[in-house]
Amino acid sequence: MASKVISFRLNEAEIQALEALQTEADASINQTAVRVLRQHLNISNPVNKPVDISQLIKKEIENTLNTQQNRENWQLSVLSTLINIDQIKQEIENNFTSKLEEQKAQLTASINQLKQEINEQLGEFAA
Repeated sequence: MASKVISFRLNEAEIQALEALQTEADASINQTAVRVLRQHLNISNPVNKPVDISQLIKKEIENTLNTQQNRENWQLSVLSTLINIDQIKQEIENNFTSKLEEQKAQLTASINQLKQEINEQLGEFAA
């Protein structure tokens, strides 16, 4: 009997469902897909082994927990990044304010010195 290669795409949820159905006998997700399709079509498979439902449930629970843990880790990472951004922003504001105050003090001192020099020169002209 001739065979043909069939190719199709599955979304993430479908892949996860297939992974949940994977058995130790399945060397790849492709073998799982072939086995599940054959079972659905009621076509015997030479390597047709019974499916351990407890393993399937355990794997699905692990996948769900891993997904939730990954989501929580991502949320913590985003929160940490936001906190770091706020800290950097505060440091920049503090440095900017500090530098601005230094420059203001320097300008004030320079202006006062110029005023004093002008007053001295005006005093000399008046004399």
